[in-house]
Amino acid sequence: MYTDNALDGIYENAKIVSMDPLPLPLDYAMKGQVQVLVGQPYFGWGEKSVEMIIEKLHFDRSPASEMVIADFDIVTTETAEEFAKNWKTWLGED
Repeated sequence: MYTDNALDGIYENAKIVSMDPLPLPLDYAMKGQVQVLVGQPYFGWGEKSVEMIIEKLHFDRSPASEMVIADFDIVTTETAEEFAKNWKTWLGED
């Protein structure tokens, strides 16, 4: 999923679900070679981590739980193009 043409000879005969809706895997989804990408909310995790550090350092507030649960990003062939726009925003390319 992290190189060009990685699914040649495979996607034609199989349904593919992979992880991480990063730019290159998103290309596979946009081409219909991958049906679903499941990943962590990259931008959200970075924001949440900084928020938790500030809360602790400046206000001595700890998270409510030792485990912080986040929803997964679920990207399908139909939503890949729209999700890909996030990367342009996150990377300052728009």
